Amino acid sequence: MEKADALADMLKAFSDLVADAVVEKLRQQDAPRLLNVREAARYLKRSERWLRQEVAVGRIACVREGKGRPRFDRAVLDRWIETRHGG
Repeated sequence: MEKADALADMLKAFSDLVADAVVEKLRQQDAPRLLNVREAARYLKRSERWLRQEVAVGRIACVREGKGRPRFDRAVLDRWIETRHGG
């Protein structure tokens, strides 16, 4: 019975991970595609200063609209995250 309990625990943990991923994807679909500096920094869990430095040296891409204020495409930020985490 121990193996069955262990398997049940593993399946529960896996289903929780899948559910969390689905919820996050749905949350992202409701969110705006282009983020300002503050939003993008929060999304990356970094400071605004760090993000501006990364943009300045070309490690993170942005688009500029209006008065030249940078905007960050969520898909570009997701790809940047994936490259840093071996995804």
